[in-house]
Amino acid sequence: MGRDAAFFRPGVEPPEPLPGDSLVFAFRGDQLVVATGEEWRLPTLDLFPDSGAAAVYLGAYAGGACLGLELDKKSPLPAGFKPERLRTCWGKLPDALYATAGFAWQIVHWNATHRFCGRCGEATVSLPGERAKKCPRCHHVAYPRLSPVVIVLVRKGDDILLARPQNAAYYFFSALAGFVEPGETLEQAVCREIHEEASIEIGELRYFSSQPWPYPHSLMIGFFAAWQAGELHFDSKEIAEGGFYPIDQLPPLPGKLSIARALIDAAVDEIKAGR
Repeated sequence: MGRDAAFFRPGVEPPEPLPGDSLVFAFRGDQLVVATGEEWRLPTLDLFPDSGAAAVYLGAYAGGACLGLELDKKSPLPAGFKPERLRTCWGKLPDALYATAGFAWQIVHWNATHRFCGRCGEATVSLPGERAKKCPRCHHVAYPRLSPVVIVLVRKGDDILLARPQNAAYYFFSALAGFVEPGETLEQAVCREIHEEASIEIGELRYFSSQPWPYPHSLMIGFFAAWQAGELHFDSKEIAEGGFYPIDQLPPLPGKLSIARALIDAAVDEIKAGR
């Protein structure tokens, strides 16, 4: 089976020795090192001869070992490879490989930010058999962080609620979203976020789908909701502009990589179908 037709299986116990053809998800900052020729591809371990000990084992892709590696800005790159933003790699790498790159970035980022204990400052060690860091002094254990985010597409009749975030890198309008607070259910987080950001009440909450969002460690949980009461009044700290839009007059939308766009497209399809 070719690697571009395979799937990823997470793992924490690397084979000994690590094969030289192990795939390496090498990151310089938040950019993935790739070759961008006719077919985009990742480097292998034999191209990083001095980095094996610094790499973190991720699991197996198409039966072959794969590793995550953090590079500093001065680290030389293999010939023919360059750093690219992870989002740029979407559609250029095979889907399964791109999804694995998202996982790799989360683990590399976690590994880099948990070298020392957050409680006492002692250097941490990796626990055998699981993805965790333990402090040998105070015994605090840290696992990879995951931050749940609810994202909600609100309908008012045949119009959909879209807004443009403040300080966004690109000009687009999206569904409203926010982080789940400690002690909240997902449903409570949805209602709170919509009220805080748009001052309206919603009902008829319906789950749509979820999506890992490795920028760097979120899980997006998508919902549909129906407007119930209230007039739109946006939180100016979060929202630049927005409103309820008919589906034939939509503003610029996010790219198809995101669950936000999937929510919008699904809502448009439902409205066209009269549902």
